[in-house]
Amino acid sequence: YEGSKLISQLGLPVILLPATIDNDVNSTKYTIGFFSALEEIGQAIKKIWYTANSHSQLTIVEVMGRDCSDLGVFASYSSPLVELVITQQNVPSYEELREKVRKMREFRGNKGLVIVVVEKVLGVSQLPSMSELTKKLEEDLGFTVRGCSLGHTQRGATPTTWEMFVASSFGREAFNSFEAREFDVAIGFDGDNFYRTKLSEVVDKSKGDRISLIESKDRF
Repeated sequence: YEGSKLISQLGLPVILLPATIDNDVNSTKYTIGFFSALEEIGQAIKKIWYTANSHSQLTIVEVMGRDCSDLGVFASYSSPLVELVITQQNVPSYEELREKVRKMREFRGNKGLVIVVVEKVLGVSQLPSMSELTKKLEEDLGFTVRGCSLGHTQRGATPTTWEMFVASSFGREAFNSFEAREFDVAIGFDGDNFYRTKLSEVVDKSKGDRISLIESKDRF
């Protein structure tokens, strides 16, 4: 928001469209790029799970999102192949994670396991880096544990048809605002309707921790 606010303060008209895969813009529920990145993560999880299953291993998949956990949480919630998602708001200790994985293994048998972790967790708080974590879990649990960071493949996703529809609709809304001389606004989308927020009222804060979604996933 900072750039758009500075431009607006210079007296230039601004219409802000939220374009980021991280979905970390507070003036909209969904951003341009989020759905395509989410689809890319979902497809990657399927491929990773098949390998994990054939080798009876655990794979820890790290996804993007910066300070917003939506990519990891939404991808995990929508996939029956993900056993656990770890965000900045629910980071377990190493011992807690090890015991969770042990119970998963006992319940699933030799089937593959996938855990999703959002960035800015491993090597930052209670859990060690990916390489250290996978090595330690493998030593303690006695079966293969691998790590996979999806990295910038998430940013280079082919836009889904829904994404292209949403992006085109954002563009249409911007032209509507221009024709109505409705400037210094941020356009948002809630999955059904478009709406506007004055730049002066836009705040740079988190959308929330998604703990309710995580807990719902854990119960199932």
